[in-house]
This record gives sequence, C-alpha cells and structure tokens, in this order.
Amino acid sequence: MTSLPAQGHTVGVDARTRSDASRRAADKGFWLLCLAVTTLASIILAVLVVAVMVQGWKYLSWDFLSNYASRFPEQAGFKAALWGSVWVCAVCAVTAVPLGVGTAVFLEEYGPKSGPARKLHEFVQLNISNLAGVPSVVYGIIGLTAFARMFGLFGPANISNYDDMIFLTLKDSTRVVGPSLGEDDTSIVIDDIRSGERVVSLSDIDSRKDRYVLTHTFTLQDGTRVEGRLTGSSPKSLRVFTGSAGGVVDVPREKIAGYDYRAMIEIGSRGTPFYVHLPFGGGVMAAGLTLMLVVLPIVIVSTREALRAVPASLREGARALGATRWQMVSRMILPAALPGVMTGAILAMSRAIGEAAPILVVSGIVFIMNTPSGLTSDFSAMPLQIFSWANMPQEEFKGVAAAGILVLLAVLACFNIAAVVIRQRLQKGLTA
Repeated sequence: MTSLPAQGHTVGVDARTRSDASRRAADKGFWLLCLAVTTLASIILAVLVVAVMVQGWKYLSWDFLSNYASRFPEQAGFKAALWGSVWVCAVCAVTAVPLGVGTAVFLEEYGPKSGPARKLHEFVQLNISNLAGVPSVVYGIIGLTAFARMFGLFGPANISNYDDMIFLTLKDSTRVVGPSLGEDDTSIVIDDIRSGERVVSLSDIDSRKDRYVLTHTFTLQDGTRVEGRLTGSSPKSLRVFTGSAGGVVDVPREKIAGYDYRAMIEIGSRGTPFYVHLPFGGGVMAAGLTLMLVVLPIVIVSTREALRAVPASLREGARALGATRWQMVSRMILPAALPGVMTGAILAMSRAIGEAAPILVVSGIVFIMNTPSGLTSDFSAMPLQIFSWANMPQEEFKGVAAAGILVLLAVLACFNIAAVVIRQRLQKGLTA
C-alpha cells in the first residue's frame, strides 16, 4: 500500500523533467531560428549596402551635394533633391505630428465608454489601423485631387492659366493696372490696360499688389462686356481670348469704361517663404500635406501604443487628487508617453522622406535646377532624383544613382539615431 504513492510520485517527476527538457529545447530552437533569420536579413542588407557603396562611392563628394542635376554624370549633383526633401518633410512633420498626437489622445483618453458613440469610436479606430496599410500611391491621387487641385473649386492649379498682373495705386490716387514689361531699382514699366505702355517711378507708388488673374472683365462705354484672358496688346487695343466659342476679341483701350477681374486666392506676400495660393498646385505645400496623409495613421497608432504603456496608476492617482482630465493628460500622461511618441513620429518621418510614388503623382518633376524658396515652389525630392538617374541610358548614371542612395541612407540613419537618442534622454529625464 505504501509503494503506490512512491511510484506515482516518481512518474510525476519524470513527466515534469521531460516537460522541462522539451520546453528548454523548444526555447533554444526558437532562439536559433530567430538568430538565423536576423543573421540572414543582416547579410542581405550588408551585401546591398556594400554593392551600392562600391558602385557609387567614387561619385560621392562635396560637389555632388552642392551641384544641381545635369545631363553629364560627372557634373550631376543632389542639391535640389536634398533641399526639396527637407522642405517637403518639414511641412509633413509640422502638420502630421500635431494632428496625429491630438487624434491619438482623443481616441485613447477621451473616447466614449458605452452607447452608440462607442461603436462609432471603435469603427474609427479600426479604419485608422487599416489606413496604415493603404498603398502610398493611393494617397498620392488623393493629394493631387484634394491639395494640388482642390477639387477645382478655386480654379486651375497651373499658374500658366493665369495672367500675372500688377495693381498700383500712386500717391496722387491714380490707379495703374497691367502686366509688367520690365522693372529696375528706380522704376517699373507697365502695359496699363487703359493708356498702354507707361513708366512709373517707384517713388511715386503708394501701394502695390501682384495678382494672378484668371479672367478679365472689360465693360465698354456702350455697355458691352468682354470677358476672358489677355493674349496680346497693341498701343491702342488689348487682345482678349473669350473662349473657344467667342474666339479672340480686340478691345480698344479708349473705350474701356470699367474693369473687373477674377483672381487666384493668395495668402501672404510673394517672395516670402510662407506665401501660398489656392489651389496649392504641385508645389511644396501640396506634397507635404500628401505625405502627411501617408504617415498620419502611423503617428496615430504609435502614439496610442505609447499612451497605453503609461501605467493606469498615474491616471487614477491624478484623478484622485482632483485633477481634471486635461490636467491629467497634459501634465502626467503625455510627459510619460513622450519617448514613445517622439520615436514613432521620427520613424514616421523617415518613411516619408523615402516615399516616391505620392510625390511623383503630385509634382511629376524629376529634373529641376533650383531649390525651393517657399511653400508653393516647384521642387524635386531624393527618391525622384534617384529614380530619374536609374532610368538614364548612360551606365555612369547608375553610379550617380548609387551615390544618391548613399545620401538617402545616411539621412535615414540620422533619423533613426535621433529617435534612439531622444528616447533615451527623455526616459532618463522622467526617471531622474
């Protein structure tokens, strides 16, 4: 009778021993599998990087970073593409990070707990997660329609569809309206719609406005109205294109009794970095907002994960001490989640800087000889320039494209290093 428990005890120990051994073997096997996969991925990455370095290292120099694109491989540079990417990603970061963080805070901290609103809340969360997997070219089409062209609500997006007109008010209250024929430090020559060519001294000008005009409306002395675009002029008349049906009409200057126009909506002063017009066209602003759509779901998802990682005890303690929800979020939750939020935002920007498809759809420019000077400037980007060089028939351009890839990889590495450093510094500050 006493031997049965002993045998049962021995069987239980043996089974437990075999179970522990099998778990250890499975654990070691999984570790070896992970090590093999990581090693294989690292080898493939190293081979690709070395191949690119061998092909593009001789083209990588300071001249490569300071020159513009050229049809000669030895003179080709990356300056326009590099600064174009900086401008576009700056617009993307300024718009995507506040919107993404704010959306994540609302969904995570202010979301309804029950009722029909809860169902809507869950539906929005599901769709945000799904948007992170949408191909970027789809966002490019959305950006082209919504930002570059603005659904056609404000007129054509291309500046070539507008007449560049100058509206002057002189100190004696005289108004001069017309396109510029030339300008220097002392005077400006304008083809005034009423008097023809006229030289105006800059010292006589009280105010000046430059407008892109879509259509001009001339009211003649007999009440006739002529509407269209200027196509030419002579000393005594203006030539106006009224449309495919009406054709071209010559309007005598001396018979103009009234003038009105429909202009593009412009915000700010031309020549300043923050000047914009509606629609945005294929410039920096439209491209940056399009990339904002690409990375916004990533910022939202990463920020929500960072907020969820904050211990619930911080929330409970803050509310127990009488803090409002906003005080709890702004002074406790967000500072504690900031390392994860910043890491997700920087990694999202590293994806944005490498996107080519949405930029190509919105801008379509792969060869440009200037850097952006404002939010509506034309631009190129690093992925577009690399794409252009890779498609060149000359074999030397393959090496130039490889040099561009090295610069792009260096920029991406800087973003990743910045994410790690910021995360570590913020974590040290919070734990100190």
